[in-house]
Amino acid sequence: MERPGLRGRRRGTRTGRATAVRMAVALALTVPLVAGGAGAATAGVVTGTSGTTGTTTVDEQAGDVTYYVVKESWEGQPEFLFSIAERLLGTGDRALEIYDLNEGRAQPGGMTVSDPNVIRPGWVLLLPPDAVGDGVVVGPLPTLPPVAVRPTTTPSPAPGATERASGGGATDESSTAASDDAPATSLPSFDPETVLLVALAVSAGIGVLVLLVGVGVGVVRRRRARRDAPPAPVVHREDPGAWTIDRTTRALARACADAGRAVPGVHALVLADDEVHLRLRTPDAHPPAGWSATDDGRTWTSPMRPLQDVALDAHVVAPFPGLVTLGDDVRGRVLVDLAQAGPGICLEGDVDEATRLAERWLHELASSPWSRHVPVVAVGVGGSSYGRLDEAADAITAAAGGVLVVADARRRDADRLAVLAENPAWAVVVVGAAGRDWARWRLTLDAEGVATGGPLDTDVHVRTGAPRLELV
Repeated sequence: MERPGLRGRRRGTRTGRATAVRMAVALALTVPLVAGGAGAATAGVVTGTSGTTGTTTVDEQAGDVTYYVVKESWEGQPEFLFSIAERLLGTGDRALEIYDLNEGRAQPGGMTVSDPNVIRPGWVLLLPPDAVGDGVVVGPLPTLPPVAVRPTTTPSPAPGATERASGGGATDESSTAASDDAPATSLPSFDPETVLLVALAVSAGIGVLVLLVGVGVGVVRRRRARRDAPPAPVVHREDPGAWTIDRTTRALARACADAGRAVPGVHALVLADDEVHLRLRTPDAHPPAGWSATDDGRTWTSPMRPLQDVALDAHVVAPFPGLVTLGDDVRGRVLVDLAQAGPGICLEGDVDEATRLAERWLHELASSPWSRHVPVVAVGVGGSSYGRLDEAADAITAAAGGVLVVADARRRDADRLAVLAENPAWAVVVVGAAGRDWARWRLTLDAEGVATGGPLDTDVHVRTGAPRLELV
């Protein structure tokens, strides 16, 4: 059912277009009559036709630029474009304005700004010049990979602004000289037919411009209405969402802390409709309260409902920062912990499916609340600015650990990737044969989106499209 507010906006849009058409017709009828009175009046109409939109170029590598460096958190909460726009620009509605300024810009770690829902701590975001507040910086941008010069539209000066700025006289030396040379009493002569044609052309142009502005206002209003409308509730029991995953793993950490024991390493986590299963890296038959051990201690299980009722505070940290979604098996949603995959993961089989899975992992690592502080370096995948492993050498050294995802690696890169994978600080994911000889987990994907191997004891159907992570 259509919302009343949206109907009102659509009605306003139609009214705006009708008004624009009436203005265009009125201008087309009146301007020629006024212009036909005298040649001087016609000249005034031509020179006064401003208000169109000009373009200027902004060099992001020089001069004073308004920007903001994304923080780890703000007042205890992760930062998103909406909250940054709300705090620095006065309204979250301008979040897409920030995204448009930064789309495609390279960021530390080899990633680029390609999703308005994904930003990471340390990223440098260009801001509109009117941004104010804590963290806003005006000056030269920090050193980053080269970026293209981006056009920014700015309004042309209002009619007569140039004359007012120069004291009402001529604005150019050549025009001053021309006026000095011409007799003071001479006036240009105009053919009445020419004047009429010029006036008609000007009025038609103004009418088209007003009509376009009216249509543009309607489009903007419709987009804003869709953006401001609350999202429809998503009901997918098989996809509990990031909120459920985050609370489930943090509830486990709380139970282990209450029992005075460490959280065990987990290869895989399976979320069913009403319970959660943990596939442990090392068997452990002594789980904390609320959990039961089966399969000789290799699996821990807990009902879902009690986990959602556990009282948690900000000090309880999610214990599996490398957790990513693999797909679904017969029990439910399957996630694997990349941090437990040493020395490395090899995704092979169907190249397109393997690449899509790697890209979904990059998206999830950048947007999930439990992995926002994990450094991620991408090479040859996910819109990365690094096409080869050697180009990312400085970023890998600076990160000193995290997740490295590499596609189209060459054979000569295999040894270097193997060394990185042996380092416990790194989780290395390789798409293709370069990881076949040394990777601990080898996941094979077929063209139907089915993954086998790795830490799995059943076939997993890999999800198509980006994972749904409803942050509640």
